[in-house]
Amino acid sequence: MKRIPLIHTIIRLAAGLLLAGLCWHTPAVAQTTIYTGPWAGGTIAAGDTAVLNNGATVTGNVVADGLLQFNQTTALTMSAALSGTGGLSLANTGTFTLTGLTSGTGRFDLAITASSGALSIGATGTNALIVGNSGTGSLSVAGGTVSNGAGFLGFNAGSLGTATVTSGSWTNSRPLSIGHSGTGTLDVSGGTVTNSNATLGLNAGSLGAATVSSGTWNNRGSLYVGGGVGGTGGTGTLNVAGGNVSSSTTHIGFNATAVGAVTISGGTWSNSANLNVGTTGTGTLTISGSGGTGGLVIVGGSLAKGTNGTINLNAGGTLQIGTGTTATGVLGTDLVNNGALIFNRIGSGTVAASISGTGSLTMAGAATIRFSGTSSYSGATAINAGSLLVNGGLGSTAVSVNTAGLLGGSGTIGGAVTVNPGGTLAPGDGLGSLAVGAATLLGGSVFAYEMNSSAAFAADLLTVAGGLSLSGTVGLSLIDLAANPLAIADGTTFSLINYAGDWNGGLFSHGGATLADGGIFSVGDQLWRIDYDAAGGGTNFSGEYLPDSQFVNIVAVPEPSTCVLLFAGLCGIFWQFCPFWAQFSPIHPGDGRRSHPRLPYLGFNAVIDIAIDWESLTSLPDSLDTPHAWLGLDADVREPGLIVQAARHRLEAIRDSYGSEREVKDVLVSIIVRARQEMLS
Repeated sequence: MKRIPLIHTIIRLAAGLLLAGLCWHTPAVAQTTIYTGPWAGGTIAAGDTAVLNNGATVTGNVVADGLLQFNQTTALTMSAALSGTGGLSLANTGTFTLTGLTSGTGRFDLAITASSGALSIGATGTNALIVGNSGTGSLSVAGGTVSNGAGFLGFNAGSLGTATVTSGSWTNSRPLSIGHSGTGTLDVSGGTVTNSNATLGLNAGSLGAATVSSGTWNNRGSLYVGGGVGGTGGTGTLNVAGGNVSSSTTHIGFNATAVGAVTISGGTWSNSANLNVGTTGTGTLTISGSGGTGGLVIVGGSLAKGTNGTINLNAGGTLQIGTGTTATGVLGTDLVNNGALIFNRIGSGTVAASISGTGSLTMAGAATIRFSGTSSYSGATAINAGSLLVNGGLGSTAVSVNTAGLLGGSGTIGGAVTVNPGGTLAPGDGLGSLAVGAATLLGGSVFAYEMNSSAAFAADLLTVAGGLSLSGTVGLSLIDLAANPLAIADGTTFSLINYAGDWNGGLFSHGGATLADGGIFSVGDQLWRIDYDAAGGGTNFSGEYLPDSQFVNIVAVPEPSTCVLLFAGLCGIFWQFCPFWAQFSPIHPGDGRRSHPRLPYLGFNAVIDIAIDWESLTSLPDSLDTPHAWLGLDADVREPGLIVQAARHRLEAIRDSYGSEREVKDVLVSIIVRARQEMLS
């Protein structure tokens, strides 16, 4: 066997090693190519970047498996097609307009980033934009602006499209479909997203999700969470933890097979029209909050739910019916309220729904809202504006009527009612009877009472199962609803309030004067006497009187003409019997003689029979310097007949023997003198 010399072997080994070394490959280096003039386009390899600086143009199609970066301060229109699986980046202040679209639509399975400048899909920014056509695509708006017509995230089945907006704006001049037939997600943590209608999970098998933690998502049209018009119904979710979301009509679970869920834990979601939960599919709305901040949902139209609809108003969450400026806003469904329910609208409306739970209710708008249903919620009720007329029933809720608020109705409230300064308690809706658990009216509040003199026994009634407290200056307003008021028969008794607990001794005021127990006041030509702790009731709503209870009554007393006759009779008596009276009589001009009033004469005993019960006098005041207050009259009452009539009723209330006939006569003289002075003034 022929041997190969050792030296040859060594040479061959060295040559092999050298050849092997020449065949080694170093790692590829990412290439960045900067263009400042025309570029014919082509393929940007994965990892490579093509930069379009000022002056650059693109004349051919671009396959961007790498990154195409627009870095101009001016405007550039690219009429060639853009495709690939890489990315498009806007890094400067210029405007990049894409017109090389497929059938007028920008279809992208690449990553688009707008950190500055403006991206326009179509010459006017009104052509459709698809992010995630058949593969995976994304859109990130972080300071720039993107403008297009319709928007799609996850267009075809199996596709994935995501959009993230942290600042800047994404404007869709037409509808936005998130999860059209594939999977789409929208995340707004700043900036603004706008569109007309929007759908989340339009077709069967699709998934659409939107999360808003800050910034604004403005739906100028309807919002469909789960399904939509023309769709077959997928799954949609909306989570709002901050920021603002707005829409007109909203459907959660629109199609029969659709599933929609909305959770509002922060921020505000405002619906200017109806909000339907579980329209024909399955829908869930959850409103909650924690840490002193919570979600707010505003419904400008009607809130309704279908068979498979669920509304959870949890602690920390707020549901507002009405936008505050329109005469719309209706709670059209029963509600479990464990959060805060607000009515904030104008005009008038009716709530027939039942409200339960531990949450609160607030009247915040100038509307008149009638509750005709029966509710059992236990949270507080605050009437801060407008009128709440309870014609059905409320449970154990404590009701506070605040400045510019009014509570009325013909129903039942199980809890206590407190009327604060500026608030009004007005039983009835028209004429009616309102029942409450307890009643406290503070100084500056008003008790508004209605009657109808043209109908027999027609007047309001407030029944109070507990105590009655009048504190400070509580106004009493009496209103006659008759078109042509009639005189009310003497002795007619109306019960203002029927209370089963204690009365704190507080008094009403009328016309600026406090109405003492037994005091007389006038409303127009009608005189009334008030009694705060009567044992029996009047003629109005007598079938609703409480057992073992007391009454605040008003009793019709003779009209002024009758009182004037009484005054005349008293003047005639004391002209004869009291020289003191003569000093107040008029003097004839010229001769100084005092005129004798042409008044009928009545005997003293007849006067006593008319004016007082002689056997039941007790004590009289030390001074009559302020007779109006003692007699329980308004300060502005000037008619002497009214003053004398008030004296009669005041004296009737004095029940024990007072003293001699002369002493009583002197008191009556003082009253008549005061009346005479009023007449001559």
